[in-house]
Amino acid sequence: MTAVTADNTFYRPVGGDGRHIGVCGDIGAYLAGTGNLALVLEGKGVIATTRSPIHTVIASGSAAGSLTLTGAAVGDLVVSVIDTSSWTDVSADFESTISVVNKIQQLTGTSSHTVLILTRPQS
Repeated sequence: MTAVTADNTFYRPVGGDGRHIGVCGDIGAYLAGTGNLALVLEGKGVIATTRSPIHTVIASGSAAGSLTLTGAAVGDLVVSVIDTSSWTDVSADFESTISVVNKIQQLTGTSSHTVLILTRPQS
């Protein structure tokens, strides 16, 4: 998503606590079907987005390293990583926030099992 600037962000006060809510992103690209928008609440971050969560199955590596996760964006939260051979949570073996576009970093080896990954977009 385009970086938030005064030109592409619409912020307005909400409630009595002084926080602001806003829509950010490229509205023209969104209307053309090529971009995304996010609803942002000051102090909370992204509370809604037009980007879909990623839930996909990929093969993990036998050692630490980078794995392809198509559609992942820097800053997306990794909600869970489940080893499908034993249905156990192996989230601790992976980064908790995406740091490279279209990649997830595996921090330790998981015996090359297939894993189910769920992310939550933050843009």
